[in-house]
Amino acid sequence: ILMEQYCKHINIEALTMIDMVKRQIMPAVIKYLTGLAASINGVKTAAALADVSTQESILVEVSQVLALVKEKLNNLESVTAEAKEINDIYQRGVFYRDRVCQEMKMLRIDVDRLETMMDGDLWPLPTYAEMLFML
Repeated sequence: ILMEQYCKHINIEALTMIDMVKRQIMPAVIKYLTGLAASINGVKTAAALADVSTQESILVEVSQVLALVKEKLNNLESVTAEAKEINDIYQRGVFYRDRVCQEMKMLRIDVDRLETMMDGDLWPLPTYAEMLFML
């Protein structure tokens, strides 16, 4: 019974993470990138000799991390679906521990990176600082 509860708990956490990344994090990052790209184009239009290398560097870096997030999101979706197909409850629990939790950790690393790279006003969730000091 405890193993079934563990599997159900980790499955719910994985599905919640997938949903949050798809419906909150990725759209917010895309909105940020779109605004940054528009800003770069606007500055270039207003002053062709203006140096926008910093903005372009940020655009590229955030885009690269977003691509990593998408890749790791796909991995998490895949292993979460795979876990449901395991009939032996002990083996399913081991799979959740070794594979699903690991993919969740890997996705979290890049999502946390994005949080530090983006405009705080666009980040859809409370930041660590807000949770620690603003309660």
